[in-house]
Amino acid sequence: DSKALLASTFAEWHREGRVLMHQLNHESAEQQLAEIRAYVAQLERQTADLQEQVGMYDRQVDLITGTLQKELKTKEELAGELRNAHAYMRKNNFTPTTADTAGVGADWSRHGDWSRTSSEKTIDQ
Repeated sequence: DSKALLASTFAEWHREGRVLMHQLNHESAEQQLAEIRAYVAQLERQTADLQEQVGMYDRQVDLITGTLQKELKTKEELAGELRNAHAYMRKNNFTPTTADTAGVGADWSRHGDWSRTSSEKTIDQ
């Protein structure tokens, strides 16, 4: 009778030990799961922040690209005006010394399409 009681007590104690070990493992797994979820939430916030930064940088690149395209157009217009001025000077046999004296009081706007208005419009836009 005492041996049966001792065996029954030992079996119950052994079962209780397994239940406690299972609960401990379960709590540990829940803690790890909570930590992983917190880490995932942190990564999602970082990803959202990085995506926002990428969007901002994309807009800045677009603005810079637009500015550079306007500057390129302005330079092309200025180069065209310079070509026209040089062609006019070659056509009329101007040299650097005669250009200085011939240019005094001259109305350059009446010669060809040499005008500052086209590039001024580009700069102001």
